[in-house]
Order: sequence, then C-alpha cells, then structure tokens
Amino acid sequence: MMGHRSIGGRGNETHALKFRATLKWFTPVWRDIEIIESQTLVTLHKAIQRAFVWYDDHLYSFFLSGRESDRYSEYTKPLEAEESSVFEDGFLPENADTPLRRLHLRRAQKIAYVYDFGPVQ
Repeated sequence: MMGHRSIGGRGNETHALKFRATLKWFTPVWRDIEIIESQTLVTLHKAIQRAFVWYDDHLYSFFLSGRESDRYSEYTKPLEAEESSVFEDGFLPENADTPLRRLHLRRAQKIAYVYDFGPVQ
C-alpha cells in the first residue's frame, strides 16, 4: 500500500487507499490503484484484474505479511463449498470479502497478491 487520502466533508470523511501493484517477474511494470477503505479485497482484486487486462478466471489470495504462502496472513477468494477441497489439510484462509478498513493496513505496507496458483493436482 502506498498511502491514503481523505474524501468528503467534515464528520463525513472516508479514506481512499492507494496501492501500487507491481509484477514480480516483469519489472518495471506497475499500476496505481485507488479504492475506498469500505471496499474489500475482492474489490481490490477486481481492480487489479482490470488494470492489467486479466480475465479473473483463477483462484487468488492476498498475503498481508507480504510473504507468498504465509497461510496465517492469507485472505482468499470467497470459496464455493466444492472449492474448499483445494485446502487438503482443512485450514481455510480468511475470506477476501473483508472491508479494507478492518485489515488495519499501514502506510507503505507490502502485501502479496497471488493470482493463478497453477494446475491443481
């Protein structure tokens, strides 16, 4: 996360959060994305998809620790009942349909976003 700014008048303020999405394997490719703190990680995912012209046809997760595969900081795509079987050990990550304001993100905090986990065995 890069930063935030206030929107609205006195007593009725909300905050817009600005994220810089960079591609790990293709530098210096990046997009700045700004969404309101009441929106969710699902909204951020959709904004990333639009920004990079991707087709939202894979599982995805956000890792708030910034470390991919850190299951204790993972927020994943809202799952259908049959999709939960991809987590063989029964550990289910948090739901990405969580408002950003509940995540207590810090200015300049790095979070990892993984889209398309590859073939499921």
